[in-house]
Amino acid sequence: MLKGVLYFTLNSCIITPKKSLMKHTKLLLLSATMFCATVLFVQCQPSSGKIIFDEQKAKVHYITLNQAQQFTANFRKGRVEMMRQLKDTNSFNTPPGRKI
Repeated sequence: MLKGVLYFTLNSCIITPKKSLMKHTKLLLLSATMFCATVLFVQCQPSSGKIIFDEQKAKVHYITLNQAQQFTANFRKGRVEMMRQLKDTNSFNTPPGRKI
């Protein structure tokens, strides 16, 4: 018998170890993919609807709607003022006739 060649009389087919190894590799890859997908989707269970967090730590980052509106208005005013100052000054030594 030749080394590396297996003869199956029942199916009357010839399978080389290379083809067999490829079949096992594909089966192993498919099994690993299915296992990983199962593990990932098990974690996607619907929860009770409440997000778990520590309220004491979250209060540090909490601001009211009025504060948020005031911060936004102050930011916009500051941005407009900064743009006015940049347009009025020539501190960047830009060439004549060129605008910032």
